Amino acid sequence: NDDVHSGRAVARKLLWGNEDDIAAICDEFTAPFDLVVGSDLIYDPDNYPSLLSTCAHFCHNKCTTVFMGYHPRHPGEKRFFEQADANFEVSLDQASE
Repeated sequence: NDDVHSGRAVARKLLWGNEDDIAAICDEFTAPFDLVVGSDLIYDPDNYPSLLSTCAHFCHNKCTTVFMGYHPRHPGEKRFFEQADANFEVSLDQASE
């Protein structure tokens, strides 16, 4: 989407699974995206299915890189990566302290 925003990053409101938010972003930008960045997104296991389905709207196999930063809060977070692995290539890297 470099042609749209001259190489600048932009942020938009996006509630996981919200079709109106997804449609608004798809109307403004051309998906799939090259890069998706998120932080502190996996704190609530109830949101994992909506988060993953939303990511699927904007990602294309082998075309999109997703960087997700998070601080481990509970053992259930492992479930997110197991669910993500069904449709995405998942690689986990731990930051050094």
